Amino acid sequence: DHVCPDYIKLQVFNLEELIPPFLVNNHPLQRIAFDHGQWLSIIEFANKLSIPIIYEPFDNSSLSLVLKASNTKKIKIPTSDICDEQLIRTTLSEDRLDTIYFGSGGATLPELNYINNLTKDSSASRFLVHGFQGYPTKLCDVDLLRMQFLADYYNLNMGYADHTAGEEYSHTLSLCFA
Repeated sequence: DHVCPDYIKLQVFNLEELIPPFLVNNHPLQRIAFDHGQWLSIIEFANKLSIPIIYEPFDNSSLSLVLKASNTKKIKIPTSDICDEQLIRTTLSEDRLDTIYFGSGGATLPELNYINNLTKDSSASRFLVHGFQGYPTKLCDVDLLRMQFLADYYNLNMGYADHTAGEEYSHTLSLCFA
């Protein structure tokens, strides 16, 4: 058997927009950063193979790149950007998007209220994506009660993402959502 994911998520960022200029050359993200041309090649490859991708742009230039170069219908706004009005409004202006995911794991209620109010009239489906991004994620850090509270409070579908290690956690989470 082989694994066939429903989607692959790519976190797209422009290092110069994320990190102060005096820190860029020695920053740990430098090791995993792709330049504009490399991202174009990755997006073109994904388009050719019809790989279903959810793009998660961390800045406005990355969002622009993704929207121009890809045929994506799904965007995830990271928790760190749920109050970036320009990024959100640009995302909302794209009629082709059928789903917008919002990171909620580290967000406060005022931040989530802001994004909920800003996007409530969107024609795209909206999902909250809860997660704890420490590696490896310990089950005690997942906070399943907060997930249920947010799903009920905002009347939105809820997704889950983390950095768990091994099958033990996925089986436990499956039982929790059964």
